[in-house]
Amino acid sequence: MAQQWSQRSQGAAELGIRAPLLYRWARPKRQANLSGNESKSGRSVEELEAEIRRLRAENAKLLEQREVLKKSLGILSEAPPRGMPESNR
Repeated sequence: MAQQWSQRSQGAAELGIRAPLLYRWARPKRQANLSGNESKSGRSVEELEAEIRRLRAENAKLLEQREVLKKSLGILSEAPPRGMPESNR
């Protein structure tokens, strides 16, 4: 225990802060480790990982849709080929 405190004090000194401040900053992390797999929101790690997978899939779909829209904008922005009637815009 004394060795841990010495390491914390040394780490705090390297950061240029006092050891009690470092201890206070680390408190939420220690409490989270003690509480197990529950996050602040009360959801388990598995639930959070499932949400990350869902959001990644949604992000991939949105990126694909954006690419399609960019390509269609490029096609619609091109001048019509020779011999094609101009639009009446």
